Amino acid sequence: MHKPILFLGGMCGDLVLKLIDQTSVLGSRHASNFADYKIKKARRLMKPFWKYSETQKDIYHNRFNKFPQTVYTITHDTDYCKKLDSVIQIYCSDSDKIHWLSKRFRQFNCHTIVERVCDQQGFDLDNFENQYTDLIVNWQNSFVFENRFDIKNINSDRFICDLTKHFSVENTTWIEKIYKSWAKNQTFEFVDDK
Repeated sequence: MHKPILFLGGMCGDLVLKLIDQTSVLGSRHASNFADYKIKKARRLMKPFWKYSETQKDIYHNRFNKFPQTVYTITHDTDYCKKLDSVIQIYCSDSDKIHWLSKRFRQFNCHTIVERVCDQQGFDLDNFENQYTDLIVNWQNSFVFENRFDIKNINSDRFICDLTKHFSVENTTWIEKIYKSWAKNQTFEFVDDK
């Protein structure tokens, strides 16, 4: 069964996919940290969803939907996801963290992508982070999918518990390794809950 993970840029959808599904990544046996593992192209193909027709999107979805096991992919395509029952929407109920997510988007994306968002949304580049924060808030309040995963604990060990519970992951060794590697490179204050 295909379960697309829907999120806006900066909302850690790539991280969620890497953590919950080790088969979604490529990495050598020498890979040791988050950046060493790249998401397979087939699992991230629909991030730039505007490149594909509705027919191509249907073919993509149906291809993964044929598998008996759950196959997670990532996408930013809210409109297409509205017609699917199996979508998992990432959202953040902590309004303070939403601004951090906006800053993160700007930090980890090239200038061209940030400019594209500014052009598409009518944003001012000098006020991007505030305007993108508002976009995230409006998006997650306007589009409420049945299956939602809250990333409010992204900066604490509670995030691992949230993730394993929501996605029914039993073995946390992989999750702990990749999450700790990822957290070292983030700009938030990490809260150790142990």
